[in-house]
Amino acid sequence: MAKHYTNIVLSHLKSINYPMGRIIQIICLFILLNGLSGSAQNMFQFDSSKVSYKSLKIANKIAKGNILESNTMYANAIPSHQYRLYELLLEYSSEKELIALTSFPNGVVRCYAFMGLLEFKSESILNVINKHTNDFEVIDTQMGCFSLQYAVYVFMVFEAKKHAKNRLRNKISWRDKKRIKRHDKIATKIFFGRNV
Repeated sequence: MAKHYTNIVLSHLKSINYPMGRIIQIICLFILLNGLSGSAQNMFQFDSSKVSYKSLKIANKIAKGNILESNTMYANAIPSHQYRLYELLLEYSSEKELIALTSFPNGVVRCYAFMGLLEFKSESILNVINKHTNDFEVIDTQMGCFSLQYAVYVFMVFEAKKHAKNRLRNKISWRDKKRIKRHDKIATKIFFGRNV
């Protein structure tokens, strides 16, 4: 998120050509980064007491890897270490623990926790998406041969849409499907860089 806003501010400030312009650029950048880091820290209040020691240890390992990977990577179908950690997280975590992990400080852990909720066919999926509508932390993904970057909110919406079509067909009400579709329109605009 900070990268995106920093680039926007810098592109606007580069047009300043007088001697004090550089100082104004530095001051604006400092204010912007301090404001964003403060708001990101306050956005999610992670309560580690809601998560078991084993699940927390796995979440920290995922955060250390800091990339969201599918079960195999590249053309050789190399098994993914990060995905194996995700499978362990599913094995050792309850639905309530995964909901708590969607507030974890690391965006990759939040996305894997959300994927786990989709696997559990949780009824709190839309609540989690609504909580993350301003979660624009950028994460790196490696899905097979494709490397992409997503904002956490965009990734969650795309995954929910995919699962709403496939696995959750009987569990999701028509109202929830409409809400996911509305979120999908917003997420698509964000992903392709259009104004919301």
